[in-house]
Amino acid sequence: MQEWEAIDKLDPIGRWREEFGIAQLASVVTNLALSIHGEKGVKMTVPIDFMPDWSGDRREETPQQSAEDMKKIFIEIADAQNKKVKRDKEDMNRKPTKRQK
Repeated sequence: MQEWEAIDKLDPIGRWREEFGIAQLASVVTNLALSIHGEKGVKMTVPIDFMPDWSGDRREETPQQSAEDMKKIFIEIADAQNKKVKRDKEDMNRKPTKRQK
């Protein structure tokens, strides 16, 4: 008996089917978020986008970010957070206003 046959007897549905089910769910949730918050014409996802690629067959060359690009992104994140903290402090220090009837 082959090893995979023994595994099939223990788990007949198989790992691939489980991963595909999770990939379908991830694709639906992502497409929902893209349709609500994404720009018009954005490409929707398919379940295979979320499947693990154990064999490396679907490997694509991804462009590498430079250190300067990463630094710029971190500075933008820090600036946005600092603005939020400043705005929150201003809101806390604001005098209460009278309610109009």
